[in-house]
Amino acid sequence: MILVVNQLLNSGEVEQVRALYDEIAPRDGRHTAGGQIAAVKRNRELELGARAAPLKALVGEACNRAPHVANALLPRTMSQPILSDYEPGMAYGRHTDSAIGEGAARNYRTDISCTIFLDDPASYDGGELAIETEYGNPSFKLPVGDAVFYPTLFTHQVRPVTRGRRRACVFWIESFVRDPQKRTILLDLVQLGAWMGQQLPIDAEPRQRLAKVRENLYRMWLDT
Repeated sequence: MILVVNQLLNSGEVEQVRALYDEIAPRDGRHTAGGQIAAVKRNRELELGARAAPLKALVGEACNRAPHVANALLPRTMSQPILSDYEPGMAYGRHTDSAIGEGAARNYRTDISCTIFLDDPASYDGGELAIETEYGNPSFKLPVGDAVFYPTLFTHQVRPVTRGRRRACVFWIESFVRDPQKRTILLDLVQLGAWMGQQLPIDAEPRQRLAKVRENLYRMWLDT
């Protein structure tokens, strides 16, 4: 499932994040890419240092504000965000992200990727996030503050920027449910339960049966 969230960050939060680009010197983005990935990565990233924890908290709070995000992703662990910066001539070629990320407390599995767009799409040319899936190859160039979440298993790229500046906040999520198809099934059941809640009393047999199926699937599929 690919999930687009409008205004994940509000305007004030976007300004807080963009201010970091004026305060922190960037470095070659290849320092966070290993092996073959480094060969196709041409961008800059901020050396966040002590700013990483407050940025992670800001992004985490934004995700928590949107209940459908938690229901769709079932997040267990979130990585430290990366602030990327692309100017003309920069791109991130076709690649698949590493399966394991390094965390402060423990390493984590990269189940879901997220890109939050920080610049007006009319202010730059190129820079689309292009994702290769079995159902087609969508590309995304979203308004300021909007985000796209997608399974990290997909090959993807940031197309070359030819004008302007393309900034983004990128991070990864380890889900309690690693299989994206299972996450989609559970989200469908949550949404169906919400609809039933508007139509039927809480003790109605269809609602009780649906809750039983949903909770037992959680028990079967969750990694704890």
